[in-house]
Amino acid sequence: MTETERHSNTSLKEDTVIDMATGQEQVQAVQRFRLDPSRSSAAFRGRKLGLVPVSGHFGSSIAGELVMHGDLVDALGTVDARAVSTGMRKRNRHLKSADFLDADAHPDLALGAVDIPAHGREVAVDASFTLKGVTRGLPLTVSVDRDGDDLHVRASGQADRSDLGIKPPPFWHWVVGERLWIDIDLVATRQEAPQ
Repeated sequence: MTETERHSNTSLKEDTVIDMATGQEQVQAVQRFRLDPSRSSAAFRGRKLGLVPVSGHFGSSIAGELVMHGDLVDALGTVDARAVSTGMRKRNRHLKSADFLDADAHPDLALGAVDIPAHGREVAVDASFTLKGVTRGLPLTVSVDRDGDDLHVRASGQADRSDLGIKPPPFWHWVVGERLWIDIDLVATRQEAPQ
């Protein structure tokens, strides 16, 4: 199928897929997996003054769901911007402020991608990233492995912070590095379908 439209029926364990080229409808079995925050992480790295490495993470605030249909996976996850931690309280407060993440007004950072092959090899994926209520594209390298009732997703990428909507006040532009590296490691456990 080159162009498809998927309609999920959450009360069943199947999705209806319509091939937009032929108009034919197919039903696919789906499996749903819930992210396990205790075994998942979302982290970032950057540089201060272009030299000093700075890293951070969002702790156990990670949540979301993976949906497996055939050999493909759709993923949607969020982290709480108010949970950002870099190991330095003053920097954490500043990152949460309107200068950067605006965490009080927009607490959810969301990342999603569809039709990721679940064959264990790395693939290039055009993900969608939502920050401050605005969704932008984010290219990532992603792999998906299945181990029994668990799916393991690894994703990494890099982007300019301004392309992601992180635009600090003028004074901070020369202090805060432009490039960000993103590392995501997710483990999700299969959910039983409702009877």
